[in-house]
Formats: sequence, structure tokens, C-alpha cells
Amino acid sequence: MDETFKFTTDSSGQITGISLVGARYDHVLRVPDGTTFTSNANKVTETISGDRATVTVIYTQDAADASIYRISSESTVIKAPSTDKHYFSFTVTGGAVTAASETFTFGTHTHTRDLTNTPASSFSASAAGVTETRVVGDLIETLNFVQVGSSGEYALASDTRTVIAQGSATTALNVEPFERDQFVFDASGNVTGVQAILWDGSTKTVTPGEHTSYTQLEKGFVLETHTGTHHTSFELFYDGNGDGKYTAIAEGNGTSVDLVGIKAQLTGIEGLL
Repeated sequence: MDETFKFTTDSSGQITGISLVGARYDHVLRVPDGTTFTSNANKVTETISGDRATVTVIYTQDAADASIYRISSESTVIKAPSTDKHYFSFTVTGGAVTAASETFTFGTHTHTRDLTNTPASSFSASAAGVTETRVVGDLIETLNFVQVGSSGEYALASDTRTVIAQGSATTALNVEPFERDQFVFDASGNVTGVQAILWDGSTKTVTPGEHTSYTQLEKGFVLETHTGTHHTSFELFYDGNGDGKYTAIAEGNGTSVDLVGIKAQLTGIEGLL
């Protein structure tokens, strides 16, 4: 979510329009009916009120260019949550969610998938319902579910996505939840074995090619480096909760990783990875 925007205002300072901007373009966006803009300090809030949901988008001013804004969060609140053709089920034991599933119905076909073991996510329960928090790319997504009726079926009530700001870091966070590895280390901390974790949780032994190497930068961080004839790239893996499963969290050209900058971006989400 690194798109940049500019706003136009009238003579009274009220926002009247928005454009998507880049180095070589300036594209005026259509403002939907029912949209309002408010500005406060270095933020602009766009509220779009539709028949089924209210969407709130918060834009934050760029630190280097006051005319440019970036989306820092986007929230959708559903006005009448429904379980028609799509619902969620949760098992809550001792105040904790111990099982979760999602069910879709397409025509006469119904499909249910397990959500309990979804990587980079966690569930919590309260009197108000169930909340799922997950990380994808540079976003923290918070999903709130409410029980509809008495059948134990839950509907999605709101979905909020908050951008993890890169700030001054030269390595950007980009979490790929389903790209995970397990590593074997010797007594000196060298990587001596690699296993890829597949979508179903099983593992497959990886035999690195002659141009691929692994280095433990420090506890919890392993750097995978690919060295070619004319190009070198890296992928950074991280184990934040100590379960031995490392998730891909960044990639780039060369071999230099801004570990301090990455750690700053990981603040508060370590337990999900």
C-alpha cells in the first residue's frame, strides 16, 4: 500500500477531490456519492457511507513532501452482518478460541476450511464476539466477528487494515505467511539443514543449490542469499514466537539488510510470526 495521493480544496479549504499521483502521472479519482472528507493536523479521513457498509480511509501526510499523502489505515464496518452463504464457526474453551472454520456456499455446493492453523494470525474471544489479528505484507488486519442468531454461526462485522510504516528503514517489511522454513543449526549457529513448511503444515527437506546460502544473522533471523553471475538477492526469515518456524518477512537485491529497521517494523507483531 505505497500508493501516493493528493487532495484538492476549494476557497474555504474544504476538500473537493482526490488524485492518485506518481512520478509521471496524476489521475483524478471519482469520489463516490455519500463520501465526506475531514482533515486534522497531518491526516485526512475519507468516509464512504454505502447501503451495506461504511468505509473509513485515513491518509497520512508524507514527512518529506506535505502535498503527498499515503493510506495508513482502511476500515470497513458492515451495517447488517449476515451469515447467508458465508459464515464462520468458533469453538471457545476457557475464554480462548481453540477451533475456527470458514464456510462458503456456492449454489448447491458447500465448502468448509479450517482457520485454526493459519500462519501469522491469532484469535481472541470476548463477550462482543471473536477477533482475528493477522499480518500480510506490510499490513496488520483486524477482523471482528459477531454471532448472528443462536445457531453458533458468526458473521464478519468489520475489517480494519493498518499499514506498518517503513519509516527510515532501508529494508521494507513484506510478510508472506505461507512461505515458511525450519532450520537446523550447529553449535556455532551455522545453518546445516533446511525444511520448507508446506501449506498443510507438513515439511519437505530442501537441498540448497550451489548459488544459495543461509546465514543466521542473530537469534530468530536467518538470511537466505541467492548469488548469480550478474545479480544477488536475499530473503529474510524470522521466528518471533520461538516455535522454530521461520516466516519470510522481507526480500531485496544485494545482501545488505537493515536489521534495526526491520525490528522497528516488527514491534508489536512478534508473537504472530
